[in-house]
Amino acid sequence: MSKGVELKLPVHSRRSEYESMSRGELIDALCALDRIPSAENVRLLHELELHQVELETQNRQLRDTQEELEESRGRYLDLFESAPVAYCVFDRNGVIEDANATAATLLRSTRPALVGLPFSRAVTILEKQTFVDHLTRCLEEQVRVTTELSVLVRGRGEMVLQIVSTPMARGGVRALACRTMLHDLTRLKRSETVLRFVTGVDEALAASEGTQATLETIAAACVPTLGDACFIDFCEDDDLPLRRVQVLAPAQPEVVDMLKRHAGD
Repeated sequence: MSKGVELKLPVHSRRSEYESMSRGELIDALCALDRIPSAENVRLLHELELHQVELETQNRQLRDTQEELEESRGRYLDLFESAPVAYCVFDRNGVIEDANATAATLLRSTRPALVGLPFSRAVTILEKQTFVDHLTRCLEEQVRVTTELSVLVRGRGEMVLQIVSTPMARGGVRALACRTMLHDLTRLKRSETVLRFVTGVDEALAASEGTQATLETIAAACVPTLGDACFIDFCEDDDLPLRRVQVLAPAQPEVVDMLKRHAGD
């Protein structure tokens, strides 16, 4: 028997001793008992063999569990990376811990360039406190949170993103990061704006009376939906020059003065 392996404890306390042995110590103990046959040693040998079987079963279960975890992790990574939806993983400070290829394309960047970068540096966030509040609520309350966020993306201009964040809890531990879907709503928002514009102009024109009132309605509807300023030149007759009848540029008096001064150009 190996040095340090003793089997002289009472029978009821031997099992705890076996459980503290390593596999090598158990094998040494089995060999020692096998060389000294007796009724007591037969019982001890049987207990040791049972404990060895239990250890081997536990080891096999652990290996199976590890393999399942690795397989599950591989499937998750494949789904995350190849998903047609943009995903980022944010910590509580808004730093990008991970991003998939779709997110990199949306943000006009690459995955390696995004990982470790604060989101506020990857894009220009027009509503910074809204983004901070979004992450704080997700991680403090451990709930799924949906928010609309306006950002400026280099090469794309202003975008409206719907961000949907879910806390990433692992093994029952409170989540310290969240997985966030980035859904581009820019085209939808523009379509809604155009629809409201057309509907508003139609209603305003229907309610207006006279040419001047109609022109004022058109100018008011165009600013700022279609542009920063609007001026309307009116031709009453083919033989007469154009006459500037309406100028509208809210909060930009210098633009109004310029347009009026150059009305005849």
